Amino acid sequence: MMRLFLSLFVLTAFLSCQNEKKEESINKQSEIIVPEKRLPKLPKLPKNENENTKLELENEIFKVINAFKTKDEKTLNSYIDANVGFYLIPGPGTLLNFVTMDKISFDNAHISYHKFGDESIQRYKPIYENPPTYDCETYKWSKEGLFIDNEKITIFTYIVENPLNNEYDISFTKDEIAKIKQMEKISKLVHLAEKEGDIVFGIAKHNGKYIITFLNFSQSYCDV
Repeated sequence: MMRLFLSLFVLTAFLSCQNEKKEESINKQSEIIVPEKRLPKLPKLPKNENENTKLELENEIFKVINAFKTKDEKTLNSYIDANVGFYLIPGPGTLLNFVTMDKISFDNAHISYHKFGDESIQRYKPIYENPPTYDCETYKWSKEGLFIDNEKITIFTYIVENPLNNEYDISFTKDEIAKIKQMEKISKLVHLAEKEGDIVFGIAKHNGKYIITFLNFSQSYCDV
């Protein structure tokens, strides 16, 4: 009788253990087949806005430089706001002064003589640093390349405030001075320096469109 009791006890314990293992296995299987809760995919972040603006500016600068090199007046004049005009510092034989113009023509006496260089613009990568200077003894630039100056343009303010103006009877109205200073404030100075030419200009975004604000042809002329 005792043996029968012990046999039943062992059998009950064994079956109970098997059931527990079976339930554990089922639970594990349930955990495996339940799909993992995934987070939704995040949209790709847009490029940095400043980087986009930088690339946009560089693209417009290349268009302007190419138009000067190919003497494409139509393209250049698309960058001139007739209501604003632009300021030009001529080159040789002039006092450091400027004229106001509302279009670019390569027949114009102030523009026709200038050398814009013959290097392909494809070789240039814009460099954001102070522009080069021209050495009138060696007739060479301190460095060559395409430079975009991050500092504010001040040469036109210097011309307006030049103490020699009184001597040469040169004067500017308050409105002219205010306009010049505003144009300087919003413009980026671009300086392309090559062995056989240069292009120096100011460019700004005005009313959603890039415009040429200044041209400076005096940088490589030593008699100015």
